[in-house]
Amino acid sequence: MSRSLVCVALLLGIAPQNAAAQQGPKDDGSVSSAQPEEAGEDESWFVELQVGLGGGDRGNAYLDTLRTFHFQRESTDVGRVSASAGRRLHPHLALGVGYVNLDGSLFRRENAGLTQDFAWTSHGVGAFLQADYALVGPRLATLFARAGAGMSFGSTRFDEIVVSPPFPQEPFDPIDEDTEEFEEDFTSAYFAVGAGIIVMPVRHFGFVFEGRYISAGGLENDLGQQHDLGGGMFLAGIRVSMWP
Repeated sequence: MSRSLVCVALLLGIAPQNAAAQQGPKDDGSVSSAQPEEAGEDESWFVELQVGLGGGDRGNAYLDTLRTFHFQRESTDVGRVSASAGRRLHPHLALGVGYVNLDGSLFRRENAGLTQDFAWTSHGVGAFLQADYALVGPRLATLFARAGAGMSFGSTRFDEIVVSPPFPQEPFDPIDEDTEEFEEDFTSAYFAVGAGIIVMPVRHFGFVFEGRYISAGGLENDLGQQHDLGGGMFLAGIRVSMWP
């Protein structure tokens, strides 16, 4: 009986010490070594704003046809802007939505003294799933990979030659030629993958660096030839994290 009492007393004395040993620094100066994830505490929402450089497809049948008709590239939008927001579902998984601008270009030709432009701009909106792993501390440095899908949309602008009057009354009646701009909208699906690193020097603010590749249709001519509006891009920006 006495031996049982001694064992109970030892257990009662040791258990609080073990619990205290597992605690790290707390707000009141006591000690706690538990990570936020281990204690059930983690970021809830995050917002990212990134800028960078990217490029679309530079060689395909669609562009070759433009050059066949003597259109030459005048400019290309290589700047990229991406904005996203997400919700953490699990210590290693997050779900988000985002926007990114895609390929844009201007082609031009001189035709019988008239200048004709053909240009397009495009954008993408979609959702993504992020898998990540914290390398250092409670999200001080985190590696991540993302995969997502959504819709690409944009418009084309073409300067078409317009003859006035369209049907001369006499064979030698004078006619005038000018250009008139026509615009056409388009939509298509896009798919994206990316990977990078998140660095959070303070709990609620940090930086994100990402390499991303997007495949996005949208542009198609009457011959069935298509131009991919996506391509590779490198992005860097700021990240705001919200914790419970």
